[in-house]
Amino acid sequence: MAPPRSRTALGLAAAFVTGGFMVGQARANAELGTELGNGVLAAVISFGTGLVLLLVLVALVPAGRRGLRRVGAARRRGTLRPWQLLGGSGARRSSRARG
Repeated sequence: MAPPRSRTALGLAAAFVTGGFMVGQARANAELGTELGNGVLAAVISFGTGLVLLLVLVALVPAGRRGLRRVGAARRRGTLRPWQLLGGSGARRSSRARG
């Protein structure tokens, strides 16, 4: 069964906006790397800031805390494999390669 048109349109709009944010983030990282003279340091600052903000949001939002508990429970049950938690490492490696 196909999702309703409104849901599809919302998903497409969200993907478009997210793509715009990604372009903006790449530009900001490039500028920071140029200012610092070190692309790796710029990536560490960028990803570190994002990590801190994400951790703060997870701690403050009840749904985030519930989700984190569900991840832990899934790991203990074995339904979530360790490699499935490594998605962010690909972005880290990509930034490191460009640094």
